[in-house]
Amino acid sequence: MQKRISQYRDALNERTAAIFRDRKPNSLYDPVRYVASSGGKQLRPVLFLACCEAVGGDFRSLLDVAVALECVHNFTLVHDDIMDEDDLRRGRQTVHKKWNENTAILTGDALLVKAFELLSSVDEKKMPYMIGEFSSGILEICEGQVLDKDFEKREGVSVQEYYDMIAKKTGRLFSLSCQLGAYLGDGSAEQIKALEQYGNRIGFAFQIQDDILDLISRDDVLGKKIGSDLRGGKKTFLVSYARDHLHAEALQVFNDILALKSPAQSDFARFIQLCKKSGTFDAAEKEIQQALGAARRNLSLIKASVAKDILVALLEQIETRTF
Repeated sequence: MQKRISQYRDALNERTAAIFRDRKPNSLYDPVRYVASSGGKQLRPVLFLACCEAVGGDFRSLLDVAVALECVHNFTLVHDDIMDEDDLRRGRQTVHKKWNENTAILTGDALLVKAFELLSSVDEKKMPYMIGEFSSGILEICEGQVLDKDFEKREGVSVQEYYDMIAKKTGRLFSLSCQLGAYLGDGSAEQIKALEQYGNRIGFAFQIQDDILDLISRDDVLGKKIGSDLRGGKKTFLVSYARDHLHAEALQVFNDILALKSPAQSDFARFIQLCKKSGTFDAAEKEIQQALGAARRNLSLIKASVAKDILVALLEQIETRTF
């Protein structure tokens, strides 16, 4: 199983390097290559390839689509870093810090356009579905991102509003990767839907876990400065849930911390204590476990195979990840 995942990633890295190796001008493609070679988990293209194989498809013929999905993911990260004014991503300077904001905008744009160009490798009979789903998926991601930014300006965001936002911002690219993998692998309509839902549940669990790790991890492990959500006024699961479950006095302290423009380490410590006091971490863990359990059940329509083993193993990796 691990050998197959390594095959996926080696093939992805080799294809990605070949796609961007000789492109010019360097003022555009050096930052594009910088992003494309920055590592990362490559979860979305790996999910795409595993879902393709899980329904009987040949992943080798669909590497360009897998690369396209990673290009879309990196496009969102480059633009997200600009909007959030983040300095680090995957342990390295963000593009707008290493170069400048204009270069970063164009880098993200180039990655997105390249993603669409790579879809031309798909069978023309499948192209209308692919373009339709790919385009609507990216639009949903943009909708989720703008909701996330809008929430920064609001004092109160309900847990349900948070769920709706992450379903678009994070969950949609996961579900799109699984959906398209099953579709291009010639899975049945039932299998395509089940794997789309599997991806959605993974995205849900992944984002709530991200909210936690942003608070309790370490800079060197996470690859970026921890606490950026709190400093940036993000309305995470932790914020929305704790606000609903703290009594009046503790809630006032909690809101005072959220209002700080530059919270100190002691403020982070108090924030964590209030989250513990309100049962927020326990609730977050429960949501993660329920989402991963639902994802496992979505795999019931998939026959036993190495690819299915990978899909199961990825759930376990997400559950225990530290970055």
